[in-house]
Amino acid sequence: MATQKIQSDYRRALFLSMIFISLGCVLLNTIALKAIGIVFIAVGGFFFIVGMVRRKKGRASEEK
Repeated sequence: MATQKIQSDYRRALFLSMIFISLGCVLLNTIALKAIGIVFIAVGGFFFIVGMVRRKKGRASEEK
């Protein structure tokens, strides 16, 4: 049960990272809100790192 929660947590974080990065690209390029676009890309990158760390922890606990 715990591994299933970790798995859904990392998927949620990776999905949020994709949303934030794509929204940041849209704001940066088409709407010309450069400062907000850069912030969304940075937040998306942070969530990507969080998701990958959670994924690594989940795989390590599965191997035990």
